[in-house]
Amino acid sequence: MIYNIIQSVTEKLSSLPYIEGIVLGGSRARGTHTEDSDIDIG
Repeated sequence: MIYNIIQSVTEKLSSLPYIEGIVLGGSRARGTHTEDSDIDIG
């Protein structure tokens, strides 16, 4: 489910002409996330 949310946000943001890049940060980017971890997108 979280993967689907990340994928959906990425698709929506990447369709905007002023978005040059999307970065996933925090524990999800490091692979140390837990079930309760948030999603850090920058």
